[in-house]
Amino acid sequence: IRTLSLRQCGLRDDELATLVDAVRHHPSLAWLDLSRNSTGPDTCEALVSLLAEDIDDMSGTTTSHLAGLTLIGCGIQDAEVTRLATALCSNTMLKQLHLNENCISDTGIQDFAELLKQMH
Repeated sequence: IRTLSLRQCGLRDDELATLVDAVRHHPSLAWLDLSRNSTGPDTCEALVSLLAEDIDDMSGTTTSHLAGLTLIGCGIQDAEVTRLATALCSNTMLKQLHLNENCISDTGIQDFAELLKQMH
């Protein structure tokens, strides 16, 4: 599977977090769409963990493998977008991120933009 779309499935925060954690074990998955599900702190932490690129000491490869992430209409707020941006600062794999229709204020966007300036 290269793309997984769970758009509008009514998944709870804990279910989404479990799913995101499972994505880590499927390196062929390149695109994840969780749009129109209500993400929360558990999902955010799982996404941050997934997106924060680590080098596997055994193989020398990166553990982050997603090239695309769609989170449209997930109720993401400033704190979550800041956490995601922090994880993206070390991520070299993600090429597309969709955050349309979330609850991100102008301040949240400014903070996100400042953090993205630090990306490698």
